[in-house]
Amino acid sequence: IVAEDNRINMEFISEVLSSFGCHVLPAATGRECLLQVEKNPHYDLILMDCQMTDIDGFEATRQLRQLQASGKIDRRPIIALTANAMKGDKDICLAAGMDDYIAKPFKKKHIEAMLQTWISPPATSSSSADKK
Repeated sequence: IVAEDNRINMEFISEVLSSFGCHVLPAATGRECLLQVEKNPHYDLILMDCQMTDIDGFEATRQLRQLQASGKIDRRPIIALTANAMKGDKDICLAAGMDDYIAKPFKKKHIEAMLQTWISPPATSSSSADKK
């Protein structure tokens, strides 16, 4: 699931993920991300923009972690996508319940490294590609 309110960023991320064999479930807002999680239990991770309209990525992550803690959904990695690259921003993301952090602007190699870190088996396998 990719939660990103910027259309250009969404297109870029979707294209990169698709090049690695991933299926992308887009969400333009934090609220839409929560709905995608409820409707689609078979996903491997969430890429979460931190600054979205309606519910930002921090609040959406907190709500997802509450649902996970209550057993309503399985735990999945949540990776922050943020334009903030200042010292301490990663700590803010981790404190909100996110598992990792990618600063914008990012490149294909950053997405590839994130997939290799958080998805097993590798993202290029057919069994994993159906779940993203």
